[in-house]
Amino acid sequence: MSPSYPPLPPSTSTPAADSSSSQSAIVPASSSAGLTVQMSNLRHELARAQESERRARESSRVSSDRREQAEQRLLDAERENQRLQAAVEMVTIRGDAYKASFDRNVEQRTQDNVEASEVVATLE
Repeated sequence: MSPSYPPLPPSTSTPAADSSSSQSAIVPASSSAGLTVQMSNLRHELARAQESERRARESSRVSSDRREQAEQRLLDAERENQRLQAAVEMVTIRGDAYKASFDRNVEQRTQDNVEASEVVATLE
């Protein structure tokens, strides 16, 4: 038993649909059974074409979605990279400030020790 397809509306007649396919060329167009077979073949071809078109649209949409997701991941990675660079800069600035403070403390203590040594030397 062949599958039943919905009847074609009269406006769907196209040059491609009017041209004979390899299967429908075998059946004489004058017989009623031949017309039924041709219509069945055309319905089947139309259904396949519509399914192919749907898959093509779906494939295009999926491809577009994947491209958008990849672009979003790239933007996220760039933001994370900028955030990490800013964090490194802050740590570097903080480290430089600690080093400068340490150097000032060492210099101050050295100077205090020199002054204390001079006082001790003077008292002796």
